[in-house]
Amino acid sequence: MKFLYYFILVGASGFVGCASEDTASLKTRDVPVVVSGFINSVGMKFNSLPAGSYTTNITGLTETTEFLHPIEFGVHEVTQAQYKAVMNSNPSKFKGDSNPVENVRWEDIAEFCRRLSNLPQEKAAGNVYRLPTLDEWEYACRAGADLKNRFDDHSLDLATYAWFLDNAEGVTHPVGTKEANAWGLYDMYGNVWEWCNVLDQEEGEPLEGPTTSGLTNVTGTMCLGGSWASGSGLCKTGVSQKGRPNYQDDRWGFRVVRIASDQ
Repeated sequence: MKFLYYFILVGASGFVGCASEDTASLKTRDVPVVVSGFINSVGMKFNSLPAGSYTTNITGLTETTEFLHPIEFGVHEVTQAQYKAVMNSNPSKFKGDSNPVENVRWEDIAEFCRRLSNLPQEKAAGNVYRLPTLDEWEYACRAGADLKNRFDDHSLDLATYAWFLDNAEGVTHPVGTKEANAWGLYDMYGNVWEWCNVLDQEEGEPLEGPTTSGLTNVTGTMCLGGSWASGSGLCKTGVSQKGRPNYQDDRWGFRVVRIASDQ
């Protein structure tokens, strides 16, 4: 069982804020990141993250999370143009085809993933799309870093990688306009909080949603990474917000992972 220690902050806005006391490191790997260069039929780009593991130390408890296979991870947050191409709608407050879609509920993302997976070109290729799990997102965000959080001691560097409270001027921005992390992923911090699936075999009934085989015991949803309205203290690994499936907010968006036919 995976133990997580959270400070729970319940607000009237419909979500629960969680800040974990997580000191993390990632095992050194000799395998370089393989960039797949895959672009799907609606223009979404994916990088192949290497198999590996990361270790967390929470209140003295050390735990290692392993990934036995590469993860086809979205390079960018899903844009409004991509969302409209699949859903024929755009719920976003801050309009812009290249800006991340926001104001999306977890339930909307479930339908997006279903429709995207059923597009003729995607179905013919055997591609299936879903939200990343919390563990996959944390692994992708760390991108091989040995530190708990890249910006713990270098907060001034955050503006190079993220649109957040200090530089976003109260709006979202086109994806990919800041620098990528070491694994070629953009906006892992800031711009919009990103919906993720949470797995725990010992909690409740699984939610129906944007999952595929092997991810049937989904029991909750969380957003990670901070947003355009977040201070630097929220734009780091180990900090999350827990949301109800029907909650929506102009600070919340998402990215997806791809399950290819050969996986």
